Amino acid sequence: MEKAAMSPVNKDAVLEIYEPIGGGPNPAVLIYPGGGYRMLSDAEHQPVVEFFRKRGFQPFVLMYSINEEAHYPAPLLEGSRAVWEIRKNAAKYGVNPDQITLVGFSAGAHAATMLATLWQDDASREGTDIPFGGNRPNATVTGYTPTTFEDFFQKPKEILAQAGPGGPENLIGEPGSRWADYASLTSHKFVSQNTPPAFLWKTSSDFPGFSTLYAKACKDAGVECELHIFSDPDRCAALKGLDGYENREDLCNTRLWGEMAVNWLKNLYR
Repeated sequence: MEKAAMSPVNKDAVLEIYEPIGGGPNPAVLIYPGGGYRMLSDAEHQPVVEFFRKRGFQPFVLMYSINEEAHYPAPLLEGSRAVWEIRKNAAKYGVNPDQITLVGFSAGAHAATMLATLWQDDASREGTDIPFGGNRPNATVTGYTPTTFEDFFQKPKEILAQAGPGGPENLIGEPGSRWADYASLTSHKFVSQNTPPAFLWKTSSDFPGFSTLYAKACKDAGVECELHIFSDPDRCAALKGLDGYENREDLCNTRLWGEMAVNWLKNLYR
C-alpha cells in the first residue's frame, strides 16, 4: 500500500492506495471511515477494503482530517484531491475514471455527501489545480448518514453524552468565512441536478433521520437514489454480519446492504 498526501498542512490526511487488483479497468471505491470527526474507525476501514476488493472494486481509503484539523473546508478539499488523484492516474491504478464511488460511514458519510453536493462549487477546488469536474464522484454509497448538525445540541443529554468531547464544533470554519455556522455543513440542502446517484442505508436505531432528507432532496432534483432502512438494534452496523465479520444472527437483514450496494453499482455502471 502507498500513501499520498491530501493536505498541505495536515500530514495525517492521506489517501491510501492499494495494489491494483488486475483485470481492469475496474470501478473504484473511495472509502471514508466514520468516527464522529474525532477518530477513524477500524471497523469501517480494512474490512470494507477487503469486501469491495473481493467483488471487483479497486479500493482506496481517505484518511481525512479529524479533531482540531477538521475545520471546513479541509475535509472537502481532501476529498476533491483524492478523487482527482484517482481519476488523473486511472491507468496506473487500474480503474475506470468514470466509475469512482464514495463509500462513507457516519461522519465519513457526511464528508462524502459534502463533496457529492459541492464538487462543482469553486470552494471544493480552492487552492488546487484540479480542473472543473476532475473531483466529481460518479456515485455515493453511504451508511447512517448525518447530513446536518444544525440541531445537534438539541438532542437528549444521554445521546449527547455518547458523542464525547470534540463534537461538530470542530467542523466550523474561521469566523466570517463561508463555513462559520452549522447551516453551511447541511449537505442535503446542497443536493442539485449535479449531485451523483446515491445509495443510502441506515438502521431504525440510528437517531438521525437525515438519510431520508438526502433521499428526498435527490428525488426532488431528479437524481437517482436508493434508500434502505433496516430494523436493527445496532446503530453503526458497518460490515457486521458480512463475510464472517463479527457474524451475528440478529443482523440477518442489515448484512444485505453490502451486496445490495454492489448490485446497485454494477447496474449503474453497466
